[in-house]
Amino acid sequence: MSETTADGVMSIIERRHYPGVVSSHGWDSGRTTQRVYAAGGFVNPYAGAPSEFVQAWRDARVMQRPTTDFGFGFGSDMNGLAGQGAPVGPGVVHYPFTSHDGAVIFDRESWGQRTFGINTDGTATYGTYADWLEAVRVLGGPEIMNDVFHGAEVYLRLWEQVRR
Repeated sequence: MSETTADGVMSIIERRHYPGVVSSHGWDSGRTTQRVYAAGGFVNPYAGAPSEFVQAWRDARVMQRPTTDFGFGFGSDMNGLAGQGAPVGPGVVHYPFTSHDGAVIFDRESWGQRTFGINTDGTATYGTYADWLEAVRVLGGPEIMNDVFHGAEVYLRLWEQVRR
């Protein structure tokens, strides 16, 4: 929605003290993002370039929220309506790598004769989102991973609050 429409919607939400607002793909402005968090809502930035996602996380961590519980999600829009994350460049992700929880070892994804990697192909397939998360971890450190993996819990708590 336009910034004017978003301002109007957020004004209604703020007057009603309604926390159930979600920005699912981060297409909003920084000002609207701040208002969503201040209302108790949840924001999922767009999963484009890992470096931009890490910066969005850093910005969000310092925004005012009614609770100290923080989680962070992402929206991919992988259905072809938006561009996907570009290659991150050589040497960012080293293969093979281990998942955040240490349970899975990932190597480059292969389809037939084609091999994909985040360094050279970006998020060319759904399968490269593990690589995308590894790039986010490399660029943002373990704290961002904790927040991303806590995001679903914070999102569910939001909806529990709305249902009351």
